[in-house]
Amino acid sequence: MSSTVTPLAPEARAAYGAYATFPRRRDVADLLTKQLGAMEAYASARRHVPAWNKAATQLKGAIVDVAIATAVRRGRRPLIRAAVAAVKNAIVGFETAYATSLPYDDQGRYSPAPGTEYPFSVSDIGHAAVQLLGPGWEAESVPWGVGASIEHRDETFGYLLLVDTDGDPMPQGDLYVADHSDNGNRTYLPDATPAAPLPSLAARVAATVRELQTRRTDRRSPCPGHSAGAPGPASNRPPRPEPKGLRPPSGRERRKTLPAGPLPGESNAGRPEGTT
Repeated sequence: MSSTVTPLAPEARAAYGAYATFPRRRDVADLLTKQLGAMEAYASARRHVPAWNKAATQLKGAIVDVAIATAVRRGRRPLIRAAVAAVKNAIVGFETAYATSLPYDDQGRYSPAPGTEYPFSVSDIGHAAVQLLGPGWEAESVPWGVGASIEHRDETFGYLLLVDTDGDPMPQGDLYVADHSDNGNRTYLPDATPAAPLPSLAARVAATVRELQTRRTDRRSPCPGHSAGAPGPASNRPPRPEPKGLRPPSGRERRKTLPAGPLPGESNAGRPEGTT
């Protein structure tokens, strides 16, 4: 997390600008409410700090004001003005709380106390996810807590929860689940950020694992109409007739192929010619 850019604030300011311009559009109000909700969750997780407690209260009030201004049909103008002002003050309060709560050492270097910048690790998300997945699921932390291996005791292959740290941030999010049964194919969790609360991230990971397990079952399922190990359609065909030229003819077949008259050298009475 950068120490010079307040998390979630740029997105909230963009949504605020759209709302201040088009306050009567519900989709714009919904987007702003979503951004303010993420900021409130971030601030509420740090309520033990007075600045964050004040910011969380301001954000909650701004969300309520936007909801009221959106729901009312008549006399909305003063309510919209109040909501716009409340949102602006809440965003500024969030940025102020972030700036004043950043710990710096005597030389001006950013030096947060352990567990304050990232209140939980990626492995914590994995352990919380298996609680939602139910019995039979287990999680094992990757060294240093940078990931988690999620497995079901009846499955041969498991899943790996990690963060993509290669190159620039991924547009679909950095947190992903890799399926070992599918050559480690990655499924990213869009919009997952460290600012999200642990229960929310755990629920998304659990849902992703369930979806991957369903895909895995579909890949193993046999073709419709055939059970596992059953012969295919070709084996149900009747045996092809053996060509007659590949085996000696039977007696009946030989009789059918004999000429109707007497054999050469025999009379009509069935005796050889020249005999009396």
